[in-house]
Amino acid sequence: MFSEETKKFIIKEVSSDKGRLNEYVISNVENKIHCLELALRISENLERLANLKNSIADHLNEIARNPNCLNLEKIQKVAQFLEIFIYLKDADYYKAINGLNGTLTNEAIKEAKKNGQMMNSLSIPEALKKLEIISNEEYNNLRQNYKNPFQNQSFTPEMKIYASLYYLRNEVSHADRDLSVTQKWEYLKEILIVYLEVAGKFRKNLEKELNRVNYQDKTDAQNYMKRKIKEYEERPSFEYILLDGKEKDKTNQVITLVDMIKKNNNCRIKLLGNAGMGKTSTLNYLVYNDAKEFNNRIPVLVSLKDLDENTSVLEAMANKDHLNCEIDVLKELLTNGYINAYFDGINEIVNEDLRRKIVKELNDFIVNYDKVKVILTDREINTITVTDYVKPYIIEKLTDDKIKLFVEKNTDNSDLASLILEHIFNDDNLKELVRVPFRLYKLIQIIRMDGNIPKDASEFDEFFKLAIIEREVKEKNVAEARNLTYFIKVIMEQNQEIYQRDYLVDIISEAINKRNLSNENSDRVIDLLQELGILEEVSFNNYRFSNYQIRQFKKDNEDNVEEVSW
Repeated sequence: MFSEETKKFIIKEVSSDKGRLNEYVISNVENKIHCLELALRISENLERLANLKNSIADHLNEIARNPNCLNLEKIQKVAQFLEIFIYLKDADYYKAINGLNGTLTNEAIKEAKKNGQMMNSLSIPEALKKLEIISNEEYNNLRQNYKNPFQNQSFTPEMKIYASLYYLRNEVSHADRDLSVTQKWEYLKEILIVYLEVAGKFRKNLEKELNRVNYQDKTDAQNYMKRKIKEYEERPSFEYILLDGKEKDKTNQVITLVDMIKKNNNCRIKLLGNAGMGKTSTLNYLVYNDAKEFNNRIPVLVSLKDLDENTSVLEAMANKDHLNCEIDVLKELLTNGYINAYFDGINEIVNEDLRRKIVKELNDFIVNYDKVKVILTDREINTITVTDYVKPYIIEKLTDDKIKLFVEKNTDNSDLASLILEHIFNDDNLKELVRVPFRLYKLIQIIRMDGNIPKDASEFDEFFKLAIIEREVKEKNVAEARNLTYFIKVIMEQNQEIYQRDYLVDIISEAINKRNLSNENSDRVIDLLQELGILEEVSFNNYRFSNYQIRQFKKDNEDNVEEVSW
């Protein structure tokens, strides 16, 4: 980045013991030049600071070749340069005060500017204070006395340089000022000293960040994240609301799952819930959020149902649909904690042997990469699953307030939202049905499609039952779901309130033989009906249909349930 000629020029200038800099001669200049190069390299990856390399490094190279071309304004970027280290120290703060996360309102921006916290107006003193290079007392002294820094006996040599640069910055910003050649060279030295000293203090941070940037350059991470943002924002789906959950088998209070996951960079969590509870939607939202508010961690979402016996978990993460990198590069990223790993649908791996293989890989992954955030999803009744080193959280059903929020966010106008909510809250059975997010979404879809609201819970439940089975077949690729409506009809024909498992196995096996469905398995059909929330286990090996209206269906209604074929 700097030519050898430029490095010699910098060393000569900043090491001079003549003039007003003789009180403050920096050491280890070559090492600090290296740190300065690292900082400028990193600036290329920061949206607002991408041109600092050209402004600073290229012009210094030019000055070293031809000292007569000195243009102080071109390299007087100290306030912006310090933003690099604010980014390294607190990326969230950097993004917030730059407005990069899109969360700042006009009022917030005005307040931030008033308090000197906006990067666009961030001056040298504020940056130095944020970086903890100067104290509160020094900060106040600098702001009050910067106009005559070299006459101020209370200033240390470093403070004199900081104040001089701040004074120059204000002069250049607000008035034309014709500096003498000598003044320009003195200011140039002061600028270089600040660049080198601050860069030297942050060497470890710079090396860590550059390591991450280098690995990011070896992947397709930026394009991948842009694609994920675009896919999420253009998806023909509902607006996500934050779901609640609580740790399995614990009596602790209900928490907002996304908030907990976002705050903990090293959490290992398994999200549990029946079909339609929002497990996949939660992962998609987390990936979108990670990509949009990028904070040094690349979100990678792997759909486990897409794996086969020839594809490992690591290969799936590294492939062209995700990072598009070599396995060795992926391992380095994982080792250094530069990835958030999201694994969706342990239960959706149909083949049990394959599921055991992948579960072992996931267990090894969690042990080997302890700096990585790992979030998995599964259904509660699945027994072949990851159990070690993860905290299982069960997704809670929607509360009344969440139902209201969901409807308001996912309807076109307030009148329609009010009509839907009135209908839901006037029918206790319907309200219980739509506590599952997917069911509530389907209810809204029904109304959008034909403008009619189901007259009662049983009418909606019939539609929902088909919809969730269709989802399993088309979206989740669960082959066993193809004949579920046939098996539901067979069970309903028995016209019982409670069904023992052995009895269910017998009648489903008979139905399988009758239709010659050789690939079907009675136990798997029962488990799937339970996973989908269609059957519920009321006591050990005793089941009933989960909704009161389904249990009350008469024979003439049952005759209308036809087999779905996709």
